[in-house]
Amino acid sequence: MNVLYTEACSLGVKFMFGCEVEDIDFDTPMARLTNGEPVHGDVIIGCDGVKSVVRSVMHPSIETENDESLAYRALFTPEQVAKLSPEAAKSINHPGKCLFWLGPYIQIVFYSLRGGSVYNLVVSVIDDDLNAKTENGDSLELLRERFADWDPALQELMATAEGVARFQLLKVQDPPFWSRGNVTLMGDAAHYMLPYLGQGAAMCAEDGFVLGTLLGRMTEHVDGRDGVQSSPKDYARAVLDAYEGLRHQRRLRVAKYSRTAGEISHMPEEDAKHIRGDGTYNYDEETRISDWPWIDSRCIKFLLLYKADEEAEAEFARLVESGALGTTPA
Repeated sequence: MNVLYTEACSLGVKFMFGCEVEDIDFDTPMARLTNGEPVHGDVIIGCDGVKSVVRSVMHPSIETENDESLAYRALFTPEQVAKLSPEAAKSINHPGKCLFWLGPYIQIVFYSLRGGSVYNLVVSVIDDDLNAKTENGDSLELLRERFADWDPALQELMATAEGVARFQLLKVQDPPFWSRGNVTLMGDAAHYMLPYLGQGAAMCAEDGFVLGTLLGRMTEHVDGRDGVQSSPKDYARAVLDAYEGLRHQRRLRVAKYSRTAGEISHMPEEDAKHIRGDGTYNYDEETRISDWPWIDSRCIKFLLLYKADEEAEAEFARLVESGALGTTPA
């Protein structure tokens, strides 16, 4: 986050902290803050998360609901991992890799962050009884009890945890459109998905790159025309429509992969015995195709080989050729 903030500041971006949006005027466009202050712009982008205020004004009927699952998160230092038994450390200490433990209605994922300076353990659970107990009880101790007969390495790791954060997973209906006037949505505000494939932040970053490229190229195009009095604001809606069209199908496919990953990860015991009992998930060694998106070559290629820059530039060229942005600069 600091990297993005520093880069944005170097490019002249103005930040206003401690501001909460209360309402949106789609015609101006303008965002009104809770203190009554209006904030105007050529384009307003609602990148304000799953509980987006901008989306709630654009689509008042769409409400955020609680999902049936909760997640629990614990952080570990390399020093904590190093103190595990040699057997546990050997099976767990793999910087750069994601480790999974799967059981009936439970997915546990463990991976390193910040260049290996911290490890993240996330437990997602579909269990009304356990989740109800953790609301007012000791979440960490209850989880330790739940995993008492699981992998000994996991039990050792949980024993070293100093605490867990408990948070409710959410679900929200997809909005029928992302843009109204010169106001649009981005990231979780536009296409929230449950975190079973870990792609929420990646989708938002792709959104930002595509939309930023389109808006930037449009501004250059409009400013570069001789003798034409116009503003980027006049052509922004064409860009916003193009942005949504470009991103819509990709995010639908990623959301589908994420749902599938969650369904497989939280299978009831009777189904899990048949489908993932041998750990292969119908995995084909030759094609590397699997039912489980995390190890499916089709999913991995789709996620990692996406060229946002090429797609954005091609879409901008199409907009220019179609005349949506006016005449071509001399």
